[in-house]
Amino acid sequence: MDYYKFGNGDKTFVILPGVSIKSVLESKEAVADAYKAFGDDYTCYLVDYQNEVRLGYAVKDFADDIALMLLEMGLHDVYVFGASLGGMIAQELALRHRELVKKIVCGSTMAHHSDETKALFSYWYTLCKNRDTATLNKDMREHIYSDSSLEMFASFFASVENDATDYELDRMALLLKSMDYFDIRKNLKDIKCPMLVIGATGDKALPCSMTEEIIKFAECEGYIYEGYSHAVYDEAPDYKDRILEFFNK
Repeated sequence: MDYYKFGNGDKTFVILPGVSIKSVLESKEAVADAYKAFGDDYTCYLVDYQNEVRLGYAVKDFADDIALMLLEMGLHDVYVFGASLGGMIAQELALRHRELVKKIVCGSTMAHHSDETKALFSYWYTLCKNRDTATLNKDMREHIYSDSSLEMFASFFASVENDATDYELDRMALLLKSMDYFDIRKNLKDIKCPMLVIGATGDKALPCSMTEEIIKFAECEGYIYEGYSHAVYDEAPDYKDRILEFFNK
């Protein structure tokens, strides 16, 4: 597992990304800049997932490996933010390794699959296996970003339309498969650390109702953005401030 470290605070902040074709570490400087407000109080770790994801890997396995990494690095009382798949892993991490976790924030995520999300991820999986990078990129963008973001970054999106290696597509396919049997609903009340769950009404990938479900079953704090998309964590100007306020209070 690879990670990017930034900031020099006494507290530990771990960022767990969602599913993407490219490694999150290809954008590490942009992520560090987006979270620069954390740098004085937190040492931050932007974590990528296993270089070699195995068939049969599940969300709980990712959580166990994150826990092993934290233990080997001597880190504890960790503050975690996970988006999408990262939010699922954060829930499992808080449930299975509660001694390591101080607080978690889960964004644009779910506690279980619905028929609609299963169908969407199965479609993306098929596109990965068929090497249809252009269709995959287009469909992911339309589900993840708001119309304003699609318009604003249209030229960039066009430049990466067919940019993916076989390794990247195979890895993404396995990340998608890892969520097939994820269902943590009955265990949500067993998460003992403080948790904030954030969603958006315009989320086309993991609908807002899934955020509301976690808030209800976990009886935790929640916040719903109006009008933003799945990528509200990048689009809402106060999103990082909201995470930091929750961590610091």
